[in-house]
Amino acid sequence: MDKLVSLWDVQTGQRRQTFAGQTEWEADATAISPDGKLLTSTGVDKQILVWEISTGKLLLQLKDQPARVSALAFS
Repeated sequence: MDKLVSLWDVQTGQRRQTFAGQTEWEADATAISPDGKLLTSTGVDKQILVWEISTGKLLLQLKDQPARVSALAFS
């Protein structure tokens, strides 16, 4: 319940990296861009966030979506 989106190493079970920006503890969906450079998430707070994975920098914050977004994808 730390309000962080995390990348995990599935072999070791260790958290590799965290991304701050969600204002509620529950994330509904995440997606990683095909080139592995971007991570996006959405959650209870009805915002969509996009981070640069290599730096952890928040690149885009789309606040106040009209409803909770249940899925994300890059195209």
